[in-house]
Amino acid sequence: SLDVPAFKIASADLTCHGLIARAAGHGKPMILSTGTSNLAEVEEALDVCRRAGNEQVAILHCTLKYPCPPEGINLRMMEHLMRAFPEVPVGLSDHSLGISVPQAAVALGACIVEKHYTVDKKLPGAPDHYLSVDPAEMKAMVQGIRTVEKALGKPAKGLEPLEEEAYRFARRSVTSGRTIPRGATITREMLTYKRPGTGISPRHLDLVVGRVARVDIPDDTTITWEMV
Repeated sequence: SLDVPAFKIASADLTCHGLIARAAGHGKPMILSTGTSNLAEVEEALDVCRRAGNEQVAILHCTLKYPCPPEGINLRMMEHLMRAFPEVPVGLSDHSLGISVPQAAVALGACIVEKHYTVDKKLPGAPDHYLSVDPAEMKAMVQGIRTVEKALGKPAKGLEPLEEEAYRFARRSVTSGRTIPRGATITREMLTYKRPGTGISPRHLDLVVGRVARVDIPDDTTITWEMV
């Protein structure tokens, strides 16, 4: 009657196949927490969902400890789950204190983060209020995750557009270390490296040595190919 958008199966219920099958049979997304389980049990739970005709399943790495100390979180297990079940979205059900672990999880590829939430950590009657995030922490956590998502980028190394100004200024160029008259054969002793990086790259130094200066090159001049 609540028309929930998805069903979450707690770690303690991962082996309750009847419950999982009943929930999966509604055809809504399923999220399975995997605390205390092994890979075989995770695979069995996934198979239960599939046999119920539901392929919309995600799994969350979880350590069933409240609160969980950093050394018990084992974020690398997410990577193991990703390799074991490459077709299944993987995330983290986090029981640590603070908000740094969820952000680190996203950096490692988590596509879902579950975090206990409370409007007041001092509310009586529930054992997990004190380890939950409050509204201010939730906001900071989400903002941090969005920053991490932007920072992840792409696995390709090259000059980024926002680096171009620094590239021209900060990189070095082959530079005259003395006055080089027109017609002189350039030797290594005549050259040094200095900013800016608008001339010949130092990696081409050996191509400059042995050339003949086409023009008079004053001392402390950035050398370009037109000069040699």
